[in-house]
Amino acid sequence: MADSGNQKQGTVFDVTNNAAYAVGGQYHVFAGKDASRALATSSLKPEDVNPEYSDLGDKEQGVLNDWFTFFSKRYNIVGKVAGSASL
Repeated sequence: MADSGNQKQGTVFDVTNNAAYAVGGQYHVFAGKDASRALATSSLKPEDVNPEYSDLGDKEQGVLNDWFTFFSKRYNIVGKVAGSASL
């Protein structure tokens, strides 16, 4: 799969072995992108897949932190995004 990384809060997770992130998969919209805002707002819309989340409220920040914990337990961290706006 060409898009092997999924990013949250500037952290890149290796989701290569999960077919849901492959082309045609239900989460392909996140593959190779920082999906912080989309995850925080529970959105699958391509326009919501962007790294900016600092303007979100406490509830959405909490949701994003929950997703980060979930991904941290399930996938290997393979890098960090240099210069991420919300780090």
